Order: sequence, then C-alpha cells, then structure tokens
Amino acid sequence: MKNVIKSLAVMGMILSILPANGIYTAKTAYAAEVSVTAAANAADIKEIAGEWRYQEANGNGTVDNGVIDTGSVYIAEDGTFTHTDMNGNITTGIVKTGIEEIGGTALRTVNFYNGDEYAFGGYYNDSKPGIISIGNGGIAQLARVEIPAKVEIKDIAGDWKYQEATGNGTVDKGAVDTGSVTIREDGTFTYTDNNGKVSNGTVRTGIEVIGGTALKTVGFYNGAAYAFGGYYDDNKPDIISIGNGGISQLARTAAPAAETAAAQVSRLAGDANLDGKVNVADAVSALQFVANNTKYPLTAQGEANADCDGVKGITGSDALYIQKIDAGIIW
Repeated sequence: MKNVIKSLAVMGMILSILPANGIYTAKTAYAAEVSVTAAANAADIKEIAGEWRYQEANGNGTVDNGVIDTGSVYIAEDGTFTHTDMNGNITTGIVKTGIEEIGGTALRTVNFYNGDEYAFGGYYNDSKPGIISIGNGGIAQLARVEIPAKVEIKDIAGDWKYQEATGNGTVDKGAVDTGSVTIREDGTFTYTDNNGKVSNGTVRTGIEVIGGTALKTVGFYNGAAYAFGGYYDDNKPDIISIGNGGISQLARTAAPAAETAAAQVSRLAGDANLDGKVNVADAVSALQFVANNTKYPLTAQGEANADCDGVKGITGSDALYIQKIDAGIIW
C-alpha cells in the first residue's frame, strides 16, 4: 500500500510538470479556407514551427513551374523566427498569424516582422501544410523541411576505421587510417589511435538543419565534452563524415555480432538509468530525457528500457508507467 500511495503522489508530481500541450492534448484542426461569416481561426504557431526553405520561382514563371532556394527560415514555438539568406546574413524577429478577407473568403495569414518593420509574409492553407505562399503572385514560398528520424545506434554499431585525407585533398581522393572506433549498441564507444592511446565515451545521434537541409548527426562525447562527430547519410551507410570539409571520416569495417539470447533477456523494462532496478529515479530520468534529451541523454539501452508503455517513443506516459512498475501495479 505504501508503494501505491508513493506512486500516486509521484504520478501527480509528474503530471503537474508535464506541459499542457503535451501528449494528452489533441491537435486543433482548422479549415483551410472558411467563409467570413463562419468562425475563422488564425494558424497556431505550433502548426508552422520548424525549419522552412525560402524559395523563389526559377525564371519568369511561378513556383509551381520550378524553384530555387534563396535561404532558410526557422520558426520557433515561442513565435520568433530566424531568416538566413544564401550569403549567411541573418534576420530575426517575430511571427504574427491572422485572418485576411479577400473576395469574401477568410485566408489565414503568416507575417514576419523585424521589430515593428514588416519583413515578408503570405498565406497558409491546411490543404498544403508544407507550404506558406509568400505574397499572392506565386513567385515565392516557404517550403517545410521534413525532419527525418535520427540514426538508431544499432544501425551504426560495429567497428570503424578513423580515416583522414592524404595530402591537401579530401577523403574521396585518398585516405589514410589514423585509428579505429568501436561503437556498441548500448551507446558507448572506444577510440584507439595508431599509437595505442585509448579513449572511451558515449555516442549521441540527432538532427541538424543546415541551409534548409536536415542532416543526421553522430556525436562522440568524453563525459560532457564533445570529442568529434559528423554526419550520416542513409545512402552511404558505411560512412560517417567527420566535420563537413571532407577531410576525415569513419569507414565501417564490421557490423556487430548478433545479439545473444542472454543480452536480449537482460533488458529491464523501466530501468532508464541502468542501475539494475526500477524506481522513482528512473521516472525522473525518463522525464528529464523528454524535456531535453541533449542535456539529459540516455544510453541506447536506457532508451530501450525507458520506452515501456507499449507506444513507440519516450514520453511522460512512460514515466507514469515506470511508477506503476515501482508500485507493483504493473509487473
């Protein structure tokens, strides 16, 4: 009974700190275009938050006939934006959404302001959720950047050669082995240079958007300190490009051995911090991961253990589920 009471108390605490717009709130649905006599709602910033490419028509036609990228725009959920042009010039400001009546039809507007000065803007239509039309002549638009899933550690686990370019060229022209890296499915790695010096740490994967393109990242850390890292391309699964200048890379030499039955059985549902037991500390670790997985990362095994509520992906629901395991409500 004490465990049940403790569990309910902690579940109440977790619910109180989860964001109101989190996993328990359904996304509001809006009509793309509505009569001005009906209720018209401006676009929710959260609908349009994320990375966008700024595109202009290629030639004298419209964007429907061809586009060129001229920059990128990041819209944050707090209603601010950052516009970066192809020369690296940056403009920041705020985003305002609203309704504009044209010909008896209410259109949802998205406008960008640099202070009090109007920068640019256009229209958002639910039937084309990946496009914000700039102006109304079809000569420019924002196109949403689709963010892919990050690399799974199990997909890059195994042995790799650390290679650097020979001479002043890139690794494509010639490379020399300068060390080796072993990546394990539990999210740890060992780097050994050609002199036998060894360093250990953890691997973190993520997404970085550069120039309107989403790239899969692989970072190697010694404790909290960044050691090295780069980018992974699904089209080149045996290469991790180190940096972005083409002078270093990891080249796969061997995939990991098949997971043994003993290793498969060793998974302990709810044990996010891998201390061999399930308790409040694991619920806190899961909740911190949900809030900021960069600041509070879990190992690959920790993520697998924390994701225990039967729905793929770690959420506040998993933290509640862990508390139920601790209380003996679920086993």
